[in-house]
Amino acid sequence: MPPPNESFNEENINLTNFPAQKDQKTTRELGMLLYRVLNRTDEIQTGGIGGLRIPRDIFIRTFTNQPELFNIEDKNKFIKSIADLFKNTALTNEKLEVFCTKVFNAYHGEIKYLRGKTTQFSFDIIFQVIELLQTESNSPQNESGLITLEDRNNILKHFKAYNELTNLFKTFPNTKLIIDKRDEIIEEFGNKHNYITFVALESMFRNILAQILLSKKHNCNTLIAEWAKEYGFDEETASRIRKYIPVETSIIDFRTKYAQAMKIVKDDMDMMFLRTLSNYFASWVSNVSEQLPV
Repeated sequence: MPPPNESFNEENINLTNFPAQKDQKTTRELGMLLYRVLNRTDEIQTGGIGGLRIPRDIFIRTFTNQPELFNIEDKNKFIKSIADLFKNTALTNEKLEVFCTKVFNAYHGEIKYLRGKTTQFSFDIIFQVIELLQTESNSPQNESGLITLEDRNNILKHFKAYNELTNLFKTFPNTKLIIDKRDEIIEEFGNKHNYITFVALESMFRNILAQILLSKKHNCNTLIAEWAKEYGFDEETASRIRKYIPVETSIIDFRTKYAQAMKIVKDDMDMMFLRTLSNYFASWVSNVSEQLPV
């Protein structure tokens, strides 16, 4: 596999200087996460809470100084702490309680995702979705019976959002601008797609950025060669895959070529090879993305 710790220097960016993705967030990062959750509520977005918007820095400072007030394990204290911030708004006590409960539930969902207790999005799921779309049916469950219709629809919504975010990245003239505007991109996109946790959106952001950076140094010729070496496949096997994934294909375009391949592949062995290649690709991109900023 191409070294996951390779240094990317593009447009004066040295991504090795950025902190790697962490399993746990700092207190300040949790404060930012809760601020984002608050900011995208309908009440704040539409001004229904009296036009009150708590300044980002003030809120994060309050959270950082007294994180125990916003402990997700103490729902009553959490709701009271949020209510205290908005007690001088036009909301009645009843509506304020509804608002605070909504904030708690949304933030609780973020923390569950962060702790790995729920999964809305993961990079390897993308390739499973591509296969799902090729064999789409109206059945409420897939063949394994493990994915309900609700889960399936939720995954597809995230898949479409991922595609939309990928297209948004393509509108930026350079990678440095994407990194400089990452907070703005995540918040604006998250406000537009409020069914996606910000933690999941951060994961999407990292994975797309990783592919863009990899595409500046590699193409699918590298991918196929390293995949064959990793799995011990010979040149004949690699040549079979090149019929579906041309070697000049950019890394950022691999997913599109993979989707096209899954539409036309008939040979069971070729399908198996393509699946292992997608797994290898997902692992490669994920390893790189873990080094990137959020």
